[in-house]
Amino acid sequence: LAKGLDHEEITSRYNELWPIWLAPMALISFLVCFLHLLDRQVELAARSDFQWQYKLSCEEEGVDTMRGINKILLENILPAHVAEHYLLRVQGVSGILQDSNELYSERYENIAVMFASIPNYKEFYDENDVNKQGLECLRLLNEIICDFDKLLSKPKFSVLEKIKTIGSTYMVAAGLQPGKEGERSTAREHHYSGILVDFAIQLMTLLENINRDSFQRFQLRAGLNQGCVVS
Repeated sequence: LAKGLDHEEITSRYNELWPIWLAPMALISFLVCFLHLLDRQVELAARSDFQWQYKLSCEEEGVDTMRGINKILLENILPAHVAEHYLLRVQGVSGILQDSNELYSERYENIAVMFASIPNYKEFYDENDVNKQGLECLRLLNEIICDFDKLLSKPKFSVLEKIKTIGSTYMVAAGLQPGKEGERSTAREHHYSGILVDFAIQLMTLLENINRDSFQRFQLRAGLNQGCVVS
């Protein structure tokens, strides 16, 4: 305008520099870039959310696995009903027990208990190079204990419960029925004692077979007692 150009001439020169189709194309290009960036942001957010969910699911699976392992370990140490008693008191996944000083116990008026030991096993045990520093001796003892455990799987010994092994001593009790202390009769208690005696005889027979196969002379000494206990 300052140079004397009229409006039509200015418009003509503008159209020569910026064609009329360039503005819509620029707008469309801007929208495409904007939508592409928005799509990338949504995709990144979705991927990030998926990674967090996957990590959380892995952690939850690990927690469930550890909870299952802890339950198995606890049931190997304690009777099933006692393990369940303590597992119900676990706070979340921290493993902290409520009232951890509180002990669990049940009183039984008449229970039969047996200790079966191999008194001459100490003479057999030797930590020399031939026995691989005593490992072979322990392996044979483990086989004996495992064979003793198999006897408990028989239906007639279903009322027996293995308490623990102490070296070469095997401890088992008859008549332990959690929560049913008052439902026992004298006849049933004598029946439990008879089953324990039968179990001891079966252990002796089993040990004789083991002696024959391993060329050993292990002896079984069994002691039974019946009376009031706190378990």
